[in-house]
Amino acid sequence: MPRRKSNKKWLWWVLFLVLIGVAAIIVYLVWDNYFKEKPSSTSEDNGPVVVAPVDDEPHDEIVAPTEDKQVESEEVYERKTIQYEGEEVNRAKELSGIINYTGVSGGVLLVRTSIYQYLESGECTLKLLSDGVVVKQVVAEIASGATSSFCNGFDVPIEGLSGDYQIVIDLSSGGKIGEIKDEVSI
Repeated sequence: MPRRKSNKKWLWWVLFLVLIGVAAIIVYLVWDNYFKEKPSSTSEDNGPVVVAPVDDEPHDEIVAPTEDKQVESEEVYERKTIQYEGEEVNRAKELSGIINYTGVSGGVLLVRTSIYQYLESGECTLKLLSDGVVVKQVVAEIASGATSSFCNGFDVPIEGLSGDYQIVIDLSSGGKIGEIKDEVSI
């Protein structure tokens, strides 16, 4: 009796379809992993990112100069963060803000501010007071940021000055006025 050849074509087709299916699954997984939304990072990857918890309470934070930076004479850094709560600041009747940096470097008192309102122009007048008497007065223009404004910076020569002083900054823009106060030790 003649021996009949078995038809193995169907076995090759099944194997081919299984391989196509496995390849499709691998392509899908690679594609999905490659285009999956990754967290954006603007700096180089220097290890894991550590996120500090946010404190809702206003507080003062003092940041000391680092050792790799040359320090001229007395250099003091102060950064103050105060959370603003209240009405829409751009509709307020008075201008308001904060002195967020005071520092002495090379015989100059550096004062930096933030104004809560968005202003396109105006003037800031810094007065350095000792026992209610104006010792120094400096004027700077108001500059606008993305959502708020700031005084263009005050660099006040402090030659011959020492002790505790009150800083008063008068703000003026578009018919509105305001005042920012703080204290500094020189």
